[in-house]
Amino acid sequence: MRIVTLLLTSLICLSCTPQDAVVTDDEQDSGITLNQTVINLSSGNTLQIDARSEAPVTYQSQNPFIARVSVTGLVTAQHVGSTRVRLDNGSDTREITVNVNPVYNLYPDPILEFGITRTTLLQRLGTPDNETDEGFAYFNYSAAAPYVVYLFDENDRLEVAAVIVRTEYTTPLASHLAERYQYYASDDEYYYFINALTLDDATIGIFLTLDNADYWQVMYLPFAETKTVTEKRHNHKTMTGKINAFTTQMRAMQP
Repeated sequence: MRIVTLLLTSLICLSCTPQDAVVTDDEQDSGITLNQTVINLSSGNTLQIDARSEAPVTYQSQNPFIARVSVTGLVTAQHVGSTRVRLDNGSDTREITVNVNPVYNLYPDPILEFGITRTTLLQRLGTPDNETDEGFAYFNYSAAAPYVVYLFDENDRLEVAAVIVRTEYTTPLASHLAERYQYYASDDEYYYFINALTLDDATIGIFLTLDNADYWQVMYLPFAETKTVTEKRHNHKTMTGKINAFTTQMRAMQP
């Protein structure tokens, strides 16, 4: 299928536009001297840290999911977000802020505070365009996404969020997700992304599936720390059925 081929191609070859580092003056120091304290990059870009020190410097990223750093100080932007790189020469330490900025903004990130109440979410987002006992939806979420859906469990707490994206945006959708999440695997029905470098460390799973020839379904689900890898991968199939039933009604009401 042409849509699936486009998606796989985009996941393998994510094009990013380099951005210049923000350079600030650094106070003279007898330990480590830097000529920048903030770095701005986009996913996949690299930048060499320019650090001067009489003693060898070690580098450590506080969050390698966002940006990793080599033993020589080469920073590689991974996923959208901010982290810090710590430099240490044994007698002095410094930190550099690394901001990984998105190139693709296909739609706003949905609220992913799983477990919050329906009332709390409604107070934050306002009156929905459609609401049932199972959840509610907002239409015209973005030019690429006709609507966003929030579904709740039996205790009326947020259980799953989903964004419905037009298939004409397949290529930028792949890039949008790959900038923000780690591509994990795929099968005949789903493409799997996670919010960590490994499944064991992931707290959110993102499941991408073709709803029909016109729409992708991007589903966001929480991963409980106590669940096994098998359990983490199972719940999305149940949630897909719920979302499909809900979105069928949404399409009928979409202006």
